[in-house]
Amino acid sequence: MERIYESSKKGRRAYKRAALNSSELRVMEYLIGSKAASEGQLETVGESWLISSMKRRGLIKESE
Repeated sequence: MERIYESSKKGRRAYKRAALNSSELRVMEYLIGSKAASEGQLETVGESWLISSMKRRGLIKESE
């Protein structure tokens, strides 16, 4: 089963302050626009290592 991700509060705040690099901004714009996305959908916007890094930093989270 594929993982589903959504933006976290910390990620939305960083997006509003523009405290993200261009790759992270693309991922956040995609998540904010679509509310949630599967891992495969996010990998079309950003690399898999970027998704892992954003999750580790608390910018995105797995949907429950």
